[in-house]
Amino acid sequence: HADAKLSASGQDLGGEILCGARLGYSGTPNDLLPRGLGSCRYAPGDDARMLLTLSDQAVVEVHPTREGWTARSLLELVA
Repeated sequence: HADAKLSASGQDLGGEILCGARLGYSGTPNDLLPRGLGSCRYAPGDDARMLLTLSDQAVVEVHPTREGWTARSLLELVA
């Protein structure tokens, strides 16, 4: 048992207190970042590469769903 506990969030650890510049990849193309991290800068062609991957039949499969599907039935389908 400790008398004190040290904790930090990802925003704390990635903020400018510890790092002057930050680079990263979240895999999610959006600008929903804490203000302290600044704005996203996307590399040219990022959107096209994501769409290419998501439409590649070697990566994804199409499974038609039944009418009246539910969140539970989709989870059971992929489980």
